[in-house]
Amino acid sequence: MLIALDNNHPKVVNRLEGTTAYLSFVSEIELLSFKSISPLHRQKLKQMIGFFTVIDLNPQIKECAIELRLKNNVKLPDALIAATSMVYRLPLFTADIGFEKIPDLECIIFEV
Repeated sequence: MLIALDNNHPKVVNRLEGTTAYLSFVSEIELLSFKSISPLHRQKLKQMIGFFTVIDLNPQIKECAIELRLKNNVKLPDALIAATSMVYRLPLFTADIGFEKIPDLECIIFEV
Protein backbone atom coordinates (compact mmCIF):
# COMPACT_ATOMS: atom_id res chain seq x y z
CA MET A 1 0.00 0.00 0.00
CA LEU A 2 2.88 2.37 0.74
CA ILE A 3 4.21 1.95 -2.77
CA ALA A 4 0.75 2.74 -4.16
CA LEU A 5 0.60 5.78 -1.90
CA ASP A 6 4.05 6.86 -3.08
CA ASN A 7 2.69 6.61 -6.64
CA ASN A 8 -0.36 8.73 -5.66
CA HIS A 9 -2.77 5.89 -6.41
CA PRO A 10 -6.15 7.65 -6.05
CA LYS A 11 -7.90 4.74 -4.31
CA VAL A 12 -5.24 4.63 -1.58
CA VAL A 13 -4.91 8.39 -1.25
CA ASN A 14 -8.71 8.78 -0.91
CA ARG A 15 -8.93 5.98 1.67
CA LEU A 16 -6.26 7.51 3.90
CA GLU A 17 -7.26 11.14 3.50
CA GLY A 18 -8.50 12.61 6.77
CA THR A 19 -7.67 9.53 8.85
CA THR A 20 -5.09 8.76 11.48
CA ALA A 21 -2.87 6.15 9.85
CA TYR A 22 -0.43 3.83 11.57
CA LEU A 23 2.60 2.06 10.20
CA SER A 24 4.59 -0.88 11.48
CA PHE A 25 8.29 -0.28 11.97
CA VAL A 26 8.82 -3.28 9.65
CA SER A 27 7.04 -1.54 6.78
CA GLU A 28 9.10 1.56 7.38
CA ILE A 29 12.33 -0.46 7.22
CA GLU A 30 11.22 -2.38 4.13
CA LEU A 31 10.29 0.79 2.26
CA LEU A 32 13.42 2.76 3.13
CA SER A 33 15.84 -0.10 2.46
CA PHE A 34 15.12 -0.57 -1.24
CA LYS A 35 18.56 -0.29 -2.81
CA SER A 36 17.27 0.98 -6.13
CA ILE A 37 15.85 4.27 -4.83
CA SER A 38 17.79 7.49 -5.01
CA PRO A 39 18.70 9.56 -1.94
CA LEU A 40 16.18 12.18 -3.08
CA HIS A 41 13.41 9.59 -3.38
CA ARG A 42 14.36 8.14 0.01
CA GLN A 43 13.96 11.63 1.51
CA LYS A 44 10.53 11.92 -0.12
CA LEU A 45 9.55 8.56 1.38
CA LYS A 46 10.69 9.70 4.83
CA GLN A 47 8.44 12.74 4.49
CA MET A 48 5.53 10.50 3.50
CA ILE A 49 6.19 8.24 6.49
CA GLY A 50 6.07 11.34 8.67
CA PHE A 51 2.30 11.47 8.09
CA PHE A 52 1.95 8.08 9.81
CA THR A 53 2.27 7.15 13.45
CA VAL A 54 5.02 4.51 13.38
CA ILE A 55 4.51 1.71 15.87
CA ASP A 56 7.77 0.24 17.13
CA LEU A 57 8.43 -3.25 18.47
CA ASN A 58 7.27 -3.91 22.00
CA PRO A 59 6.84 -7.06 24.14
CA GLN A 60 3.18 -7.54 23.15
CA ILE A 61 3.95 -7.40 19.43
CA LYS A 62 6.89 -9.74 19.94
CA GLU A 63 4.76 -12.34 21.74
CA CYS A 64 1.95 -12.10 19.20
CA ALA A 65 4.41 -12.50 16.29
CA ILE A 66 5.90 -15.58 17.92
CA GLU A 67 2.42 -17.10 18.27
CA LEU A 68 1.57 -16.27 14.67
CA ARG A 69 4.75 -17.96 13.44
CA LEU A 70 4.10 -21.03 15.59
CA LYS A 71 0.51 -21.42 14.36
CA ASN A 72 0.79 -20.22 10.75
CA ASN A 73 3.23 -20.52 7.90
CA VAL A 74 4.16 -16.84 7.90
CA LYS A 75 7.45 -15.04 7.30
CA LEU A 76 8.90 -13.02 10.17
CA PRO A 77 8.30 -9.56 8.64
CA ASP A 78 4.69 -10.44 7.86
CA ALA A 79 4.19 -11.88 11.34
CA LEU A 80 5.48 -8.64 12.88
CA ILE A 81 3.24 -6.50 10.66
CA ALA A 82 0.19 -8.66 11.41
CA ALA A 83 1.00 -8.75 15.13
CA THR A 84 1.24 -4.95 15.20
CA SER A 85 -2.21 -4.70 13.66
CA MET A 86 -3.65 -7.31 16.01
CA VAL A 87 -2.14 -5.95 19.23
CA TYR A 88 -3.37 -2.43 18.50
CA ARG A 89 -6.70 -3.71 17.12
CA LEU A 90 -6.19 -1.84 13.87
CA PRO A 91 -7.27 -3.09 10.45
CA LEU A 92 -4.40 -3.94 8.15
CA PHE A 93 -4.64 -2.16 4.79
CA THR A 94 -2.54 -4.03 2.27
CA ALA A 95 -2.29 -5.20 -1.31
CA ASP A 96 -0.72 -8.48 -0.14
CA ILE A 97 -3.40 -11.18 -0.22
CA GLY A 98 -1.13 -13.47 1.80
CA PHE A 99 -2.29 -11.72 4.97
CA GLU A 100 -5.81 -13.10 4.44
CA LYS A 101 -4.66 -16.52 5.62
CA ILE A 102 -3.91 -15.23 9.13
CA PRO A 103 -6.87 -16.00 11.42
CA ASP A 104 -8.26 -13.18 13.57
CA LEU A 105 -6.47 -10.51 11.52
CA GLU A 106 -8.79 -7.76 10.31
CA CYS A 107 -7.42 -7.34 6.82
CA ILE A 108 -8.59 -4.96 4.09
CA ILE A 109 -7.11 -5.87 0.72
CA PHE A 110 -6.59 -3.10 -1.83
CA GLU A 111 -6.31 -4.01 -5.47
CA VAL A 112 -3.78 -1.69 -7.06
